[in-house]
Amino acid sequence: MRSILLRQEKVVALGVAFLTMAINYGSRSTFGLFLKPLEEEFTASRASISFILSVVMITYGTLAFFTGYLVDRVGARVVLLIGGASAGLAYLISCQATSLLQVTISLGILFGAATCFLSQITALSLFVKFPSGGNSLALGFVGTAPAIGSLLLSPFMAAMITYGSWRSAMESLPRPGCKAVVLGMIRHRFFH
Repeated sequence: MRSILLRQEKVVALGVAFLTMAINYGSRSTFGLFLKPLEEEFTASRASISFILSVVMITYGTLAFFTGYLVDRVGARVVLLIGGASAGLAYLISCQATSLLQVTISLGILFGAATCFLSQITALSLFVKFPSGGNSLALGFVGTAPAIGSLLLSPFMAAMITYGSWRSAMESLPRPGCKAVVLGMIRHRFFH
């Protein structure tokens, strides 16, 4: 009975880790699609728009150690909730922005922190508590998530921008990610 429960927990952890990484890295890879619309909206240079991604990466790199510490202290569940909420809030603020500075702060800093909280640091920590046996295969599967997320989200966002606007596309980004992370954590108790 214990092995069945452990196997079920592992499958759920695998699904949540996969979805978290696919949506996180997939949404981050769509940034290039927003370059031209943001340039036009804010009459800014490509360098100014690209600076936002630099801020994302600096924030991500700066918070990586803190994220590991936070996962150890409060658990992956709390860190994933903070990351999901931060990502959703970053996109919602950005799609309402009236200046490039607002987009830089919301996407650069807030989304940069969210991507760190939703990164492999947190997602792969879900497997630490499981006994060995199949963990390498599970980690390999989860490792494909960033590529699959990019493959699926990029054409969807391109269509949203082409047939709608960059604001509607950006507003749609947090919906699946926040729902998947929150529902997965509420339904299962293994995130302690």
